[in-house]
Amino acid sequence: MKYFFEKHNIQEKTLIRAKVNLTTRGSGKRTTPHIDYHRKHYVMIYYANDSDGDTVIYKQKYGEKRLWLTPYKRVSPKAGRCVLFDGLHFHSPSLPKRKTARCVVNMNLID
Repeated sequence: MKYFFEKHNIQEKTLIRAKVNLTTRGSGKRTTPHIDYHRKHYVMIYYANDSDGDTVIYKQKYGEKRLWLTPYKRVSPKAGRCVLFDGLHFHSPSLPKRKTARCVVNMNLID
């Protein structure tokens, strides 16, 4: 995390939760869009392996009135890649379709 913050000139954050997610081959479909924490926070996702099964980040945030979710960004899993975004944005992983597994480290951070 420290290397990422220094490289991108971002003020360091405090880690409040971390977990490893391993998803196995599926249909390539997305899982249920969600947020990790209901208060202001950041999500940092580190991709541990090369895989398919993009992370989809949506325009809509928790607490906003919405009828549907509109994809805003898609991040493809590449070993060593890391993404940081406002944790109040809904997001969802896609299940790998071609690769056997998709492994990420999901971290929740606050200022």
